Amino acid sequence: MFNIYNERQLDENSRTQRSSTTTISRAILELEIDLPFVLIGDYNLHHTRWNALARNPSREAKELVNWLDKYNCQLLNSDKQEGTFYRSNIRGKSIIDLAFYSGNFQENTWDNWTIIEETGSDHKTIAFSLFTRET
Repeated sequence: MFNIYNERQLDENSRTQRSSTTTISRAILELEIDLPFVLIGDYNLHHTRWNALARNPSREAKELVNWLDKYNCQLLNSDKQEGTFYRSNIRGKSIIDLAFYSGNFQENTWDNWTIIEETGSDHKTIAFSLFTRET
């Protein structure tokens, strides 16, 4: 299981952020994984794959979708979900907290994807269940 926060890398010589180097581009997109995996986190990316209202996906969002397709990853988020990130100036729902599982999970059932209790954060807490033959 991987839990990520997709943040921009700080420039080595200052406190400014580089615009093109993020956790996903420097860590996730470079991974070659043979075992079943779950990838959960705050992606800070918008794409129609997880939000039909998203416009103009970034290069990084498109690269992530290509990587997810390579591993036949499935989105765990509910297809009827509300936004998972809130600020008073956001006009529509913002879905940036995501959970994916790789296609090489076998004979498992994913269920009960939900948003749970308030944490005081500007992000919602998500939960889900995995049922295997042994459970």
